[in-house]
Amino acid sequence: AFKKPVIVSKDNTTISLHGSPVIAERFSLDLAASVEKRLLIGENSVQITDRQATGSIVVEAGTLAEKNWYAIAKAHTTGVLAAVHGVTAGNIVTIGAPAVQIAEPDDGQSQGIINNTLPLLFTDPDGSGDLTITIT
Repeated sequence: AFKKPVIVSKDNTTISLHGSPVIAERFSLDLAASVEKRLLIGENSVQITDRQATGSIVVEAGTLAEKNWYAIAKAHTTGVLAAVHGVTAGNIVTIGAPAVQIAEPDDGQSQGIINNTLPLLFTDPDGSGDLTITIT
């Protein structure tokens, strides 16, 4: 049955990036999957033949001493992304990525507060997977 969505808020949602909790106003994820429908003699299937997950997150800008997103992007450093939405069993979505690389940040503002848009590239350096999405 349809479940009423849980609002994204401080009480219901947490996100950390490269080991630091962030104040975020937007997070997007694009699996960029190539899905191929194959209707063949002996097999009908739908297969994912390629995928390169990307995304972005808009975070409230802190000081460079707190987290220097520019230096992290320039060094091509990877780090963990962990997002949890929901607090009630059966209605919790967890997104985890072990090696997220940040591209060059873009500065902006929202409601007069300075923010950074961080383009995200989900990498898989050891072959164990670039991300997981778990519903519990």
